[in-house]
Amino acid sequence: MKMYMKNGYVNMRDIIHSIFTFIFGVGARGIGKSYNSWEAILDDAVTTGKKFIYLRITEDEIDTVCTAESNPIDDIDKYKGKTEFKPINKHMKGIYLEDKLIGIAASLRNFAKVRGMSLFKDYNIIFF
Repeated sequence: MKMYMKNGYVNMRDIIHSIFTFIFGVGARGIGKSYNSWEAILDDAVTTGKKFIYLRITEDEIDTVCTAESNPIDDIDKYKGKTEFKPINKHMKGIYLEDKLIGIAASLRNFAKVRGMSLFKDYNIIFF
């Protein structure tokens, strides 16, 4: 596993696919942690059909990022303008890529209210 790619950014694809159950990425701004994580997670959702959970601390954070204006996925050029967030229920939002559900977004507080559901059987990553 290479920690960095040739362009100097963090190689999140290899890190995510490592043998570790939990991965905590801490580092300086602008080294590719979020961008490369999003790209690897989205590519996996497209190629494997496995979904992901995008988790934030507060509902305000979810409400902020789940808009067309601040959609973090739009930073990834190949997915720009192809994703949207739609309410699934009062506790979480679906993340859709070209109208196909690829993940959910929820706050920690609200996510705790929906635990234990079979809804999560096709999910393999929690991105916090």
